[in-house]
This record gives sequence, structure tokens and C-alpha cells, in this order.
Amino acid sequence: MPVVLKIDPQRKVVHSAFYGRITDAELLGHRKRISSDPDFNPQFSDIVDFSGVTDSEIQKVPSLRWRQTQHCFTVPWFTS
Repeated sequence: MPVVLKIDPQRKVVHSAFYGRITDAELLGHRKRISSDPDFNPQFSDIVDFSGVTDSEIQKVPSLRWRQTQHCFTVPWFTS
């Protein structure tokens, strides 16, 4: 998977840096990877860096499905 995941429990932040070519499956898989990490806490902040992405094969329909799935972060100000 073309992503580097760093979870810093002391700073309460999740940092994801994508690079190269990314696909829908990788985005969806990354969410599962974050939520299954023992250091993850849903109240952490989330920083996502796409600056290293050189090609994207993200389709509209799977992207909509990604937005409709349950978020792994607790966002008190966000309502669906």
C-alpha cells in the first residue's frame, strides 16, 4: 500500500502520507488499518498528506461509498 501511517499517542495524532499511485481499495483499506491499530484512539486528530501522489485511480462511486461508511474518528462537530 502506498501510504506511510504514523500514530503518535503522546501527541494524539494520526499522520497518513500517501505516495505514488493510489486506488479506491487502498483508501478503504487504510481506514481499516488505522482503526485496527492498537495505538489508535478515535479522538485523535488526523493529518492526511497527498502531496506525494503521482497518479490516482479513485472512482466517483467508490469514493461516495467511502464517505458513507462509518468514520473511524470521533468528530463531535460533524453530523451526517
